[in-house]
Amino acid sequence: MNKREYKTTIHTIQNRYRSLKLTFEQAEQVHLFDQQTSHSREDDYFSVWEEMDFQMDTFRSILTSEQWGIYEPDWQEQIAYYVNTLIESDQNHTKEIAYYHDVLAYLNQTFVPNLRHWGINQWAWIEPSLQPKIEYLRAEAKLLWLKKKKNIYIYHYRHYRQYQPLRLQAALLQHQMIALQPVLPFDTTEEPIKLMVQFVKKNLPMHSMSQLGYSDLWEAHLAHMEQLGEQHYGKRSSRQGWHIQVTRDTEDSKVDFLMSLLLLDSQ
Repeated sequence: MNKREYKTTIHTIQNRYRSLKLTFEQAEQVHLFDQQTSHSREDDYFSVWEEMDFQMDTFRSILTSEQWGIYEPDWQEQIAYYVNTLIESDQNHTKEIAYYHDVLAYLNQTFVPNLRHWGINQWAWIEPSLQPKIEYLRAEAKLLWLKKKKNIYIYHYRHYRQYQPLRLQAALLQHQMIALQPVLPFDTTEEPIKLMVQFVKKNLPMHSMSQLGYSDLWEAHLAHMEQLGEQHYGKRSSRQGWHIQVTRDTEDSKVDFLMSLLLLDSQ
């Protein structure tokens, strides 16, 4: 940016806040604030609340008491508008909550008990040498699920504070639901754990699964999840917004299915 472009930028800021009658030097400080609150990466940004707090502190230090008296009412109005927006939009999560409650009831009352019953016949096929590794992964999985839950709280209170309790409830129910699905929590973890997961997967008795009713159990699960999705969101082609999609019967899904069963105690 050359000198001419810089002066134009500063004059634009003065015009934006013309009711405050900013000096050139004050507008330069506002320009610096604008640069500090801009971001180019997903992890390099302020939440709305953090930026508003930063804005308040910055403008208090820049403005005179007379200018602040003009600016503060507008700033408070912005906050009130944002709070009202959060409160009103929170009602949009009622459908999600109803869906998650029904899914969790099915998982806890039907799917997980069936998994455990099916798994009783599965333990005989597990090599004894794998048991210590499975126990270790159970403990690690438990810690990871707790960490994921903690991150839900951190993200929620950072962005929504106490103005969207239904959003938080939906996020926690979704977390419970995912933890009971045939998915693994080791997506972003340390390399030694990833290697151990790969080792256990490679040595699981996949040859025995079709003989023990895996396909029937899995297909019944897929069908019921699809039914719940239609009940709450309509036919798949007409659904809008987020809804769970369960992976079809593939070799990878079979492996994850059995691994999830082995780690159920951690959830």
